Order: sequence, then structure tokens, then C-alpha cells
Amino acid sequence: MEYLLQTKGLIKTFIDGSQETEVLKGIDLSIASGEFVAVTGASGTGKSTLLHQLGLLDDPTGGSVFIDGTNASDLSTVQRSEHRLRRFGFVFQDYALIPELTAWENIALPVLMRGASRSLAKNRAVRALKQLGMEDRATYRPSQLSGGESQRVSVARAIVHKPDILFADEPTANLDSERSRQIIDIFHDLHKSGQTIVMVTHEIEYAKEATRLIVLHDGRVQQDKKLRRRRSR
Repeated sequence: MEYLLQTKGLIKTFIDGSQETEVLKGIDLSIASGEFVAVTGASGTGKSTLLHQLGLLDDPTGGSVFIDGTNASDLSTVQRSEHRLRRFGFVFQDYALIPELTAWENIALPVLMRGASRSLAKNRAVRALKQLGMEDRATYRPSQLSGGESQRVSVARAIVHKPDILFADEPTANLDSERSRQIIDIFHDLHKSGQTIVMVTHEIEYAKEATRLIVLHDGRVQQDKKLRRRRSR
């Protein structure tokens, strides 16, 4: 079986002066298209580091990451950038919105970077906002949005180009329970439509709503199990 994402013996070590810290200690994972995978574990276990490796945001110290069976180390810098731009979508806990741009302009960036016209990019951005119930905030700047609204704009930007994989790093970390619930429900809707999702979270109640749960401990996979599908709301 060919997997969408794989890691084999993945190792990541950070060096600070003379001190070396091995964060990932030989991770073996296989993720199929259409899965909703939650990665959880205590702080410092390597959750975000693993996501950065899977999303080609950083290079491993050892081992390999495979995209559709191709070793990422065999890809050029341009090819890796193309994967991030065209095939991946990213949601970060700090939203990473550009303050000078409106909501729709932030969302349109991935489409514009792929060479689309401004009018086409705006149409797609507004459709993504509508999908998340945010069309009335299209011309708002980040400073005019609440935390929950900012995160939904971040999600819209991540999915506007219909990525193969949606990576979410602690997407509910800065939100209250109501806004967190909204984001998780959005992920359920996206997954139901066929979206592959890899979500890092320290909040076990949300992690258990994925279809697969991976628990990291001390840089290794402690648990990897399938979960029952969440019932429809």
C-alpha cells in the first residue's frame, strides 16, 4: 500500500552550543489519504517538531520522510516549496495572519502565490470564508477579529487551495471552549468531505475526536490506535 505520508526512523536533534537535545528518537509512521490523525502527548514530547517534519518545514537529523512514496530528501528546495504551497495547508496556534491585510486578502495569498489573478483569488477566498460562516468579516483586518474569528480565517487560508493534507498545530490552544468547539467541528466537516488532517493538540478531549490517535512520549510513539468515528451532530 502506498501511503500519502510516511516516516522511517525519523530523528530530530537540536543543538544549542555544546548541548544536543534529541527530540524525535526514531519515529515510524504511515498516514493514508482521508485519515484524521491527532498527535498528542505532554509538553516537550516532540508533537510540533513531528508536524514540522511531516510538513517539510524542517529537515530531519536522521531517518526519512516520504511523500507519496518519494523520499523528501531527494527533493530540491524548489520541489519542497511546491509541496508546501500546492499540496499542504497549515493552521498555526498564533494564526500567522498579516495585520495589514484584510481577512480575504490573507486567505487569498496561497492562491495568488500559485499564479491566479486577484479576482479569482478573491472569489475563492470569499467562498472559503462563506464555508466557515465568516463572509461578513471579509474586509476586516486581524485587529478587528476575535481569537475564534482569526483562527477560522487561518483555517480558510489553509484550505482555500484544496490541499491534499491539512496540518494543524495546536489550533485550539488560544481559544475558549466555545471557539475551540467551533474549530473542531469545522475539522469534522472537512474530514467528512475527504480532507486528510494531521492535528497536533495537547487537549486529549479533542484528540479523541479524530479517527486515529497517536500519543508521543519522550520522542517516541507510545500509542497509535484507530478511534471510532464521531457521531454526527
